[in-house]
Amino acid sequence: MRDLAGLAQLSRARLGVAASAELGALGFTESAIRANVDAGRWQAFHPRVYLLHTGPPSWSTRAWAGLVYAGWPQAVLSHESAAYVRGWSRVAPVDIDI
Repeated sequence: MRDLAGLAQLSRARLGVAASAELGALGFTESAIRANVDAGRWQAFHPRVYLLHTGPPSWSTRAWAGLVYAGWPQAVLSHESAAYVRGWSRVAPVDIDI
């Protein structure tokens, strides 16, 4: 059974970013994940990382996707990306440093 409440909670916490393993733990099979992507409800963003919404991702969503792909929670933002998130820089960097 799919845990839709858990999916909504994960989506809110990470701006719509989820790893395939997390989706599997919520009851989504690989075929269910692919069906959501094929139907245009979700987007494949990085290998095994999905955006649970349509439309272009914000800078923060792209940062979360990079962190999840790199191994969140051990992965962290660094350099200009960390400075931007901490408010030490007012300009979001083009590249996200992890």
